[in-house]
Amino acid sequence: MMPEPPMPTPAQAAPRRADDVPPVDRAAVRYGLRFGIGCGASGVFAGVLLNVQELRDGPGVLLLLPTCALFLILLYLFGEAGFWAARRTGSVGAAVLAGALAGLLSGIGEALGNVAASVAIGRVSAFRSPLFVLLVVLLGAFVNGCLFAGLGAGLGAFGGGIGKGRYHVGRDASVPSNVLP
Repeated sequence: MMPEPPMPTPAQAAPRRADDVPPVDRAAVRYGLRFGIGCGASGVFAGVLLNVQELRDGPGVLLLLPTCALFLILLYLFGEAGFWAARRTGSVGAAVLAGALAGLLSGIGEALGNVAASVAIGRVSAFRSPLFVLLVVLLGAFVNGCLFAGLGAGLGAFGGGIGKGRYHVGRDASVPSNVLP
C-alpha cells in the first residue's frame, strides 16, 4: 500500500491575496469610518462654535452649553463605534481600533473647524499668511488627532467590553460556527 501524501498546509493550499483581510480588521475600519465621518463633521461644527463663542461682541456663554453637549455626544459616539465593532467581531481590539479611528477623524475635523473659523473671523493677524495657516492646520490636526484618537481608543475599549458580551458566534457569515446542526 502506498502511503497517503501529506496534507498541504493552509499557506500551501491557497496563497494569500492582498485583498484577503481578516474580517476583524474590516469591521473595525468600517465602523471607525462610519462613526468617524459623523464625528469629524461634528468636530468641525464644534471648532466653529468654540471660535464664535469667544468673539468680543458675540453670544459668549450662550454657546457654552451647545458646545459642551456636542463634545459629550462625540464621546458617546467613540464608545458606540467600539460597541458595534466588538459586537460584530467579538474582539475588543477591533473596538479599540474603531474608537481610535473615529477619534482621529473627530480631532482633525475640530482642528480644521477651529482654524477655518479663526481665519474667517480674522481673530489673529498672523492668519493672513498662508504658510502660517498651513502650519497651524497641520500642527492642530496632528495634536488634536492624537488626543482624540487616544480618547477614542479608551472609550472604544469601554464600548467594546459591552459589545463583546453581545457577540454571537455563527450569526455572521464570515465567522465559522462551532455549533453543529
